[in-house]
Amino acid sequence: MPFVKNAQLRFRVIDRAIRNKYRPFPSKNDLREACEEMLFGTSQGHHICNSTIEKDMHTLKMDFDAPIKYSRLEKGYYYADEDYSLDGYQPIQFVI
Repeated sequence: MPFVKNAQLRFRVIDRAIRNKYRPFPSKNDLREACEEMLFGTSQGHHICNSTIEKDMHTLKMDFDAPIKYSRLEKGYYYADEDYSLDGYQPIQFVI
């Protein structure tokens, strides 16, 4: 049976992991494990690959204007704007 990989849920998990003040600068593997835990109940599986996480972060940057940056010093991801949250995202309204 194929697994359903809910992109919207992964977006929320990635957002929450990046904003987590108690565990800052999550690596790509940390983000993948958090998504695995939320979707499948265990972080030991390999249902989600790192390229899926990369694509999800690209979508967050392009479609949701997420200011995701990578810190070489910390070897993990963070938001350049500390106040950013996917929960507070408001799409731009174009008036014609």
